[in-house]
Amino acid sequence: MAFDAGKQVLALEWNFRPHVDANGVTPEPSDHAVSHFLYESASIYDDFRDQDGELLTLVDLTEEQYQSISERLLDLVAELTQDCPSREQIAALPHRIQKAYIAWLRKELTDPEAPSGATKGSRAPLRSVASFTRPAGS
Repeated sequence: MAFDAGKQVLALEWNFRPHVDANGVTPEPSDHAVSHFLYESASIYDDFRDQDGELLTLVDLTEEQYQSISERLLDLVAELTQDCPSREQIAALPHRIQKAYIAWLRKELTDPEAPSGATKGSRAPLRSVASFTRPAGS
């Protein structure tokens, strides 16, 4: 079987209806854009450490700190998606839908799935050749 880039990975198609009247296809981001997103989203929490240098847990954050993290993540997602969807569209989603979209986007970028040749319309996972974890202290 030959590799066909148009069939191996599905488009980054999204639909926010009925929560937000918006749908579209995110342009395929560059390697640099994905790396930047992964690195920066991992480093969001670096400013939130206790006096021993340990990361604070969500329950230890103030409301302002949690909001700061959420706002920065929205900025990073909008930058990655080239405003398709826009920051405003993502921010307008209910909390759980918003977090599910961001998790879906991250998964699609780090471990894409392709339509299976065996069953029309089914999806088979592809192994990710690179996973990103930020080393402690960097």
